[in-house]
Amino acid sequence: MAAPMLIEINGQQKSIRAWAKIYGRYAGTVCYRIKTGWEPIKALSTPDSRQGFLTINGQKRSLKSWAKRSDITVNTLLWRLAEGWTPEQAICGRRHNRHGLTVFGRTQLYREWAKEYNINESTLYRRINVQNMTPEAALTAPVKRKDK
Repeated sequence: MAAPMLIEINGQQKSIRAWAKIYGRYAGTVCYRIKTGWEPIKALSTPDSRQGFLTINGQKRSLKSWAKRSDITVNTLLWRLAEGWTPEQAICGRRHNRHGLTVFGRTQLYREWAKEYNINESTLYRRINVQNMTPEAALTAPVKRKDK
């Protein structure tokens, strides 16, 4: 029995079957697409007429459902996947007011983390995306309040 064909996406190697499961595609369809010259990410992210599902953190939902939960369009979700974003990144996006942030094993919006840790949402966003702090450090670092 031949070893499964491995493909690399975002630095991770997995079998076609494993990637197909993550992206909610039929492994046979993905394999055919790759063998006919498709780039692996395009083969995985392009929906076929039979299904359009993503499995994220063990939850399988339709593209429409993930898009609605993430407050984006299905086209945006598909574009992000086609650009090589992982399914998790695709539903979280880059906009800080809608960006899901996973810290301490939980995922919440920036504004929810900011409220929970009594920090300004803009401060949290800047610490993570400009100052390159880890989310954990950004949440737990003391806030320097301006004296009035």
